[in-house]
Amino acid sequence: MYLLGYSIDIFSLLAITLSIGFLIDDAIVVLENNVRHIQMGKSPFDASLEGSKEISTTIFTMTLCLAAAFIPMLFMGGVVGRIFREFAVTIVTAVLMSGFVSLTLTPMLTSQFLKPIGTDKKSRIEEFGDRFNDKMKKIYEPLLHWVMGHRIVMLILGTGCILGSIFLFTTLPKDFLPPEDVGFIDISTRARDGTSPFLMQEYHTKICDFLKNDSNVESMFSVSSFSNANEGIIFVRLNPYKDRLPMFQCIQKFDALVRHTPGINCYISPLPLINFQVGTTAHALYQYSLTGLHPETLYAYAPILLAKLKNDPHFTAVSSDLHSDQPQLELHIDRERAYNYNVSAEDIENYFTYAYSDNKISLINASINQYDVIIETLPKFYQDPTVLSKLYVRSKTNHLVPLSEILQVKETVGPLTVNHVNGQPAVSISFNVPEGGTLGESLSRIAALTKDSLPSGIQGKVVGTADVFQASFSSLTFLLILAIFVIYIILGILYESFIHPLTVMSTLPPAMFGGLLTLFIFGQTLSVYSFVGLILLIGIVLKNGIMMVDFANNAVQNEKKPAYDAIIEACLVRFRPIMMTTIAALMGAVPIALGVGGALAQGRISLGLCVVGGLMISQALTLLLTPVLYYTFEILRLSMRWK
Repeated sequence: MYLLGYSIDIFSLLAITLSIGFLIDDAIVVLENNVRHIQMGKSPFDASLEGSKEISTTIFTMTLCLAAAFIPMLFMGGVVGRIFREFAVTIVTAVLMSGFVSLTLTPMLTSQFLKPIGTDKKSRIEEFGDRFNDKMKKIYEPLLHWVMGHRIVMLILGTGCILGSIFLFTTLPKDFLPPEDVGFIDISTRARDGTSPFLMQEYHTKICDFLKNDSNVESMFSVSSFSNANEGIIFVRLNPYKDRLPMFQCIQKFDALVRHTPGINCYISPLPLINFQVGTTAHALYQYSLTGLHPETLYAYAPILLAKLKNDPHFTAVSSDLHSDQPQLELHIDRERAYNYNVSAEDIENYFTYAYSDNKISLINASINQYDVIIETLPKFYQDPTVLSKLYVRSKTNHLVPLSEILQVKETVGPLTVNHVNGQPAVSISFNVPEGGTLGESLSRIAALTKDSLPSGIQGKVVGTADVFQASFSSLTFLLILAIFVIYIILGILYESFIHPLTVMSTLPPAMFGGLLTLFIFGQTLSVYSFVGLILLIGIVLKNGIMMVDFANNAVQNEKKPAYDAIIEACLVRFRPIMMTTIAALMGAVPIALGVGGALAQGRISLGLCVVGGLMISQALTLLLTPVLYYTFEILRLSMRWK
């Protein structure tokens, strides 16, 4: 990370935390195999040499497959690809280094520190471990023989895992990056069009008075006129996580406090960890944009859709940037009179520029600083539009001419600003997702509300964070498929076979089904973090299949054993390292699944649950499904002379 110029951040630390669980897998496999050779009566030195040589191909294959699972993530485009690039590079580098260390340093250490069999008395922990392993193997061996005699049952179960994974993948609620409790809340405020900055300041003072005595609030920062005069924002910093309510409960409490403040609307949102909002006028986390060539049609339809969203329970804090009721004065120049008084339109424009736009007209250079000279009208004169009748403009002949003589003033309403997207007039509608809801559900609801109801010439699309969410999920699904394809190609090259890569990959359906089922049971969403968990599962569970298939292939090809005997022996010999590596990887993900680490850890619980649940269910099924598939494929290969 240092050599690549990376920094220690949330995602790189997440990569390191996840790596702890499965980086030791390679060393476990080497150590266990060397111990097995010592238990066969060999010296530690000879056992380390022969055991490491025997297992080297397996370690090489395991390392390549785990690294390959993350390599497609390096080529992801867009914002999400940029976010997870450091994550993927960190894990891939660590995995490759782990494989190198396991084939060099680990054998050297085993040759020096392991003792010949019978020379050392076993510790209580070692004795307990041996007894536990023997009992588990006694349960596993008859069960293994039973499923090998009832292969159709396991094949149906494996097919059920595939179908169940597809069903859960399509039906689980989808989310982007779950809102994380960063300890900051922003309250966007909006008063009626035409509200002055002075009145907005009074409104903000009232809101801050409501909040400042709350036990959850540490400090506040208020900007009473933010993007427009009638809009503002208040940043609320919460107390440390252990001294306050969770963020969503704080939002509900604050909403109840400020909801009925007269004259102003408040939109409360958690401050996102990563902000993808478009523009500065959004009052919520997500945006939906309407564009059209005809502003009249656009401005007529936008309030209709806005009302639908406000009345729908899938949305909260709904607002728009359409300000079409701003009080305005239209000034019409009487050209003939202005000509008679020698006053041009430019003279009138310059007059209003100096009077109302707060222009800088000069610069004062002091000894240590510079000061802008700004000319402006006193506030009491621009709070009342009738003051225009008292103003005079200087003509070309240096005479003062009353503006009332050459201007006709008409009071009207109109848009405060005319927003554009890609050169077209646009209206953006902002919204939040209610607690317990997901962004995917909200976007599906918008699609249903706008289907067949958009006027001709009006287009609607999600922008900002919601747009990144849609683009990310399409790329993440492709990434998952690409990772599986790359792993198949690598396994095919290493095994020189088209069939046995599928045998190794039989570990994937139970793992995917287990991960998705765990998310469903615990009410978690299929988010970007969950996808990372699924990709992790792909790399981890493949190791179990590789250990069994490598051993069985060696027995079939080199020792000429029957396929049935070879796979049974492989399962029993590799039972101990498979259990050890799975438990190690599972325990590495447990802290993430439990949300250890305070407020920010809550958003990544789905990743930990996906890995833990996937490994548990995969472990139970893979030990039975993979040998069945291996034996079935071997029968087909021999009967049809497949590679």
